[in-house]
Parts: sequence; C-alpha cells; structure tokens
Amino acid sequence: MNTIRLTAGETWAIGSERYVLDQVMGNGLLHLRCERTGAPLQVRGEQNDLVCPSSAWLVEQFAAGQARRIDLKQAKSAVRKGALAFGGDYQMIVSRDPSATFRLAVTSLDRIASFSRSADGIRKALAVVWSKKPEFFSGKKPPSPTTVRRWLADRGDVGERPLKAMVNMSGKVPRKHRLPASVRRRMHEEATAYWADHKKSLGDAYDDLCEHLGALNKWIRQRSSRWMTVPVPAKETFRKYVRSIECYETVAAKFGKKVADQRFKACGQGLASQRPLMLGASEHPDLRAKDTGGALASAPGQRHRRGLGQGFYERKATAAGMNG
Repeated sequence: MNTIRLTAGETWAIGSERYVLDQVMGNGLLHLRCERTGAPLQVRGEQNDLVCPSSAWLVEQFAAGQARRIDLKQAKSAVRKGALAFGGDYQMIVSRDPSATFRLAVTSLDRIASFSRSADGIRKALAVVWSKKPEFFSGKKPPSPTTVRRWLADRGDVGERPLKAMVNMSGKVPRKHRLPASVRRRMHEEATAYWADHKKSLGDAYDDLCEHLGALNKWIRQRSSRWMTVPVPAKETFRKYVRSIECYETVAAKFGKKVADQRFKACGQGLASQRPLMLGASEHPDLRAKDTGGALASAPGQRHRRGLGQGFYERKATAAGMNG
C-alpha cells in the first residue's frame, strides 16, 4: 500500500543521483527526471524491459533505504528562496544560467569525502573533483576557496542542493536597502544640495546630514524610549552616493560648463536599457536638443537626475579628478 504522499516538483535522492518528480501519471507511474542530466528515470520491469518507475517501486526503495525525499523548503536567505521558487525544468534552468551545472558539480565535493575547509584543503578537494570528471571540467578554471565556501554555505546542505538553487540571482531579485527610506531621502537631498552649491564641500554636506539626523534622533528619544532611532550613514557611504549621481549636469551646476566639458564628452547616443519602460524618461518634454553637436541634454530643472545625463554623455577617461 502506498503510504507516501507524492507532489510534483519535489526532489528525491535515489542511489547516487538526484531526481525531480515532474509528474504523477496514471496507473501510479512516475516521471522522475535526473537533475544532473535531465534524462527520465527508467527501471527494469517484469519482462526485463525499461519502464517508468511506479509509486509502489518508490515505496520499496524508500523502505530499503535506497531512496529518500529531500526537503528543499528551508533557505538561508530571501535570494535563495527566490531561486528555489523558480519552477522551470532542466532545459529552462540551463538556458537561464548555463553555469548552474558547473556550480552543482563543484558543490558535490563535500559528498565525496571529508575535507578541510581551509584554502589548501578546498583546493585539494577541487583537484579530486576535476580528476574524476575531466570531460566536464575540461578548460574550466576552479573557483576560489572563498567562492566555494559561500556556495556550500548558502545553497543547501550536504546532498540537498538542487540545480535550481545554483542559479545566479544577481539582478533578478530586488536588493534590500540597509538604510530606511527617510534616511535615504534626506541623504539624496543633501547630495543634490552639494552639487547645486559651488561653495559647499563634501564635508559640509555630510555635517548637515548628521545634524539633521541627530536632531531627529533627539526628538525621538524625548518622545519615547521605545521608539527606534534612525541610523546615521557613514561618511564613506554618503560620499559614494554623492559620486553615484554625478553626471554632466551636476558638474556643470557646481563647477561650470567649461569644467563639465573637460570631464565629459557628448556621445551622440540615447539611453540604452533592456526594459522598454525604463526609457520613458527619454521622451520627457523637459528634454531638448542642444544647438551644437546635436546631442541631447536635460533641461536645467532636471540637471540633478543622473539617468538623463548618463545616456547622452560619456565621462572622459583622461579627465582629472576635482576636489570636493
């Protein structure tokens, strides 16, 4: 009697391979797909022919200790949860990230034998993996020990790392902001004030930011001891944000058009984006054509918006840095 509740999408470890249950078909037959190769699992039938496994066969293997279900519900980060929620098949996962199979093969080293997590120990373990599968790793450079440690820690436990957990999620999930929205908004106001005032230095802008946030925290502490105060960003964090919004218009507003022309050059190209809706700013009525050169520039009221200037100007590689 079948005492195991089977659900499509779950992962099973059968023997030395991992299989994904794609479908529970009629007559109790199962479509189990090998996670490494994508080939369906076939077993010997009563007439010694290859057939699809049945749920009864899986129960027998489970009772004999040859099969076990892998719980993939636990993830250590929101990024990995997003990767595990991706419901594509083998071909879709590989087309989305061709390097996923490479990461899966690398993380299999902790299933071979115990090894030291030191840099030398990881390099020796990788050498063993490379020697066992020369046709797969031919021409591929082993990752650094730091990268291997991160993969082993973030992408599942030993023997419980599915292929979809190896997908690179960079740029596919929203990044979590470390600072609250109110602090980021005030930091943007001080950054734009720095670029708008020629006499204002970066230190003065950061002091104004700290003064405002300090007064806000003082007001919060006076009202209630249970209220959380707002964090004050480090000066380096503020400096990086100020530089991140630097463009032709901000430099022209602070140092003059002559200095901006020395630092940037008109590229004569429009904004480029992989998403069409992100180009909506290029049709904004505030945009106008320059009289000379035909390149586009933003209107004076839009000079602090980095996205507009970046598409039409390129920063010169030989431009000298300016103080501030």
